[in-house]
Amino acid sequence: MRKGILRACSAYSGALFSFVVIVVFFVSFYGHWPLWEDHGQFHRIVFEVSQGLRPYVDIPEFNWPGIYGIHYLARLISGSSAVGLRVLDSIFVFSACFALLFILREAKAGFAVRLLCVSAYLLSYYMGGMGNTAQRESFAAPAILLGLLPWIRGANADQPVSVPWYIASGIGMATGVLIKPTVWPLGFVAVLWAVWRELFRGQTWVRLIACGAGGCVPVLLAGGWLWKNGAVEGFWRWGVHFTSSSYSTWQLSPGELALYIVRNVSTRGSPFCSFLFVVALISWFAANRKRADKFSPSRLMIFGLAILVASVAIVWMQYKGTVYHCIPLQWAFALNAGIILVQVPWAQKLELRKRTVLAWCTAGLFMFALFMAGVGMQRPEGGFWRPWSWAPTPGTQLGRQMKSVLRPRETAVVFDYQGQNILVALERVSPYPYPNGMYVLLSATYPHNPLWATLLEELELALQRPEVRFYVFEEVQDIWPEAAQLVKPLLNGRPVLQHILNTQFHVNDQLSSRRFMVYEKKRDDKVNRYESATTVHLPSTE
Repeated sequence: MRKGILRACSAYSGALFSFVVIVVFFVSFYGHWPLWEDHGQFHRIVFEVSQGLRPYVDIPEFNWPGIYGIHYLARLISGSSAVGLRVLDSIFVFSACFALLFILREAKAGFAVRLLCVSAYLLSYYMGGMGNTAQRESFAAPAILLGLLPWIRGANADQPVSVPWYIASGIGMATGVLIKPTVWPLGFVAVLWAVWRELFRGQTWVRLIACGAGGCVPVLLAGGWLWKNGAVEGFWRWGVHFTSSSYSTWQLSPGELALYIVRNVSTRGSPFCSFLFVVALISWFAANRKRADKFSPSRLMIFGLAILVASVAIVWMQYKGTVYHCIPLQWAFALNAGIILVQVPWAQKLELRKRTVLAWCTAGLFMFALFMAGVGMQRPEGGFWRPWSWAPTPGTQLGRQMKSVLRPRETAVVFDYQGQNILVALERVSPYPYPNGMYVLLSATYPHNPLWATLLEELELALQRPEVRFYVFEEVQDIWPEAAQLVKPLLNGRPVLQHILNTQFHVNDQLSSRRFMVYEKKRDDKVNRYESATTVHLPSTE
C-alpha cells in the first residue's frame, strides 16, 4: 500500500507542481489581467449572438465556431470581465503541462528533467503578457495534445489503452481544430504515429475508427449550431472561402516570416523553452560526438521531432507576425529538450539532486511571479499600452466613458484595428457588423476584391442610423503605418462619407485621444430622433 502511494506521488508530483504554480500565478497577477483586444472581439460576438444576431450572417467573421464556445463559457463565469477567460485559460495551460509531463515520463525522463521542462514552458507562456495568453492557440493546442496521449501510451504493449480513450482522443483533436484550424498538423502527427507504429495490427484500424467517431461529436455539434442559426452558408463564405482566398493574400514574405520566428523564439515567443532546447542539443552533441555514427534515435525522439516540425508549420502557414502563433512551438521546444536530456549524462545526474532542482525551479517561478505582479502595477504611459499592465485597455476605458453618457437604445460605430473592447464595454449591438478590424479587412481585400467597396458603403449607411451617437476611428499611424497609408486615402476619397461626417457629426475632444478619434452626432434636443428621423440627401458620387 505504501509503495503504491509513493509511486502515485512520483507519477503525479510534476502535475501537482504545475497546478500549484498556475494557481499562484493566477492569484498574484494572471487573474488580474484584463481583456486584450483580440479577446474582446470574441466576447463581443458571443454577446451579439445572445442578442439574436446570426454568426457569419449578421456578423461577418472568419474565425471558426470552437472559440465562441470558449468565450461563451467565459461569459457564463464572469460576464464581460476577463476573469472567466483567464480561469479557462489556466485550465488549458495545466492540460498542456500534464501532456508534456506524461510524454516525458513515457520517454523515461526523470523528475528533475520533467520539472525543468515544465518550468520553462510556464515561464515562456506567461512571458507573453496579457495579449499573447488566452488566445486561440492557447486552447486549441492543449486540446489536441491531450488527444495525443492515448496514442503515446498505446504504443506500449504492456499498457494497453481501451477504445473509449481513443474516442476521447478524437473529441480533443476535433475540438482543437474547431477552435483554430491551423493547428491541424499536431493532430496529423498523431495519425501518422498510429499508422506508422502499428500498421499491420488489426486493432490499429479499430483505434483510428474510434478516434474518427469521437472527432465527429464536436463537428456535429458545431454543424448543428450553425444550421440552427442559419449560418452554414455564411460560415462557408467567411470561415472557409475568405480565409483561403483574400485573407491569405495578406501575409509576410518568407524572409520576413523566418526572421519573425527567430526573433520570437528568442524573446517573448518562447525564450526559456528555446534556451533549454539549445542547451540540451549542445549537451547531447558534446556527449555523443564520438558515437554519432552509431546513434539510433528512439521512437519518442522521432515523435518529438515531428511535433517540432508540425509546430513550425503552424506558424509558417499563418504568414502573420504574431507572437501567440508560437505557443505550440513553445511546447514543442520543451518536449524535445526533455527527450534529448534523457540521453545526456549531466541531466541524468540531476536525479540525485531532485530536491535542489525543485528548490531552484520554485524560487525562479516565485521571482517571476513577483516580477510580473510588479510590472503589472504600472499604468500605461504616453497613451501606449504596457503588455503586462493591470489597467483596462484604452478601448475598454473609452467604452466605459461612452457608456456613461449613452442614452437607452443609443450605440456606436467603431472603425478599428484592435478596438473591440470598446463595444465589449458598451454591451450594445452595433449596426456595423465587421468585428475583425477594418484595417485588417481592407488590407486583405484592397484592391483585388470588391468587398472593400462594400465595407465602406455599409459604413456610410451605418453612420446614418438614428441610434448611432458615436463614431470611433482608431488611429494606427504609430502602430501600423502601412495600413494607415492605405486606409486613410480610401476614406478621404469617399465624398459621401466625408459629407456625413462634416454635416452630421462633430469631434468630441473630451473623448478623443492620440489613438481614438471620437465623432459625436450633432443633436437637436427639441426633436426626438427616434420618432422622426429625417431623410438625408447626399451628394452624387458619380
